[in-house]
Amino acid sequence: MAMVALKTVNVSEARWSALSRQIAKGREVIISRRGKPFAKVTPVPKQDGEDIAQWVQAVRAFRATVSPLPKGETTKDLVNAGRRI
Repeated sequence: MAMVALKTVNVSEARWSALSRQIAKGREVIISRRGKPFAKVTPVPKQDGEDIAQWVQAVRAFRATVSPLPKGETTKDLVNAGRRI
């Protein structure tokens, strides 16, 4: 979903039902008070297969940078050792 131009609404004119329809269409909404913006409401990025695949790839890349556990040790062993400190 591509972002569409920002819409500015005065807080006294803001109605959630109308704002939610704009946000669902991919629009970001700026809420202002006395002409000064104080909040921005943005849509949540759509979770499709491509986004999930990118996330999985990022997690795998991170895991490659983390050293593995010492041979024969489990995560539970490390937690228990930390509790004894």
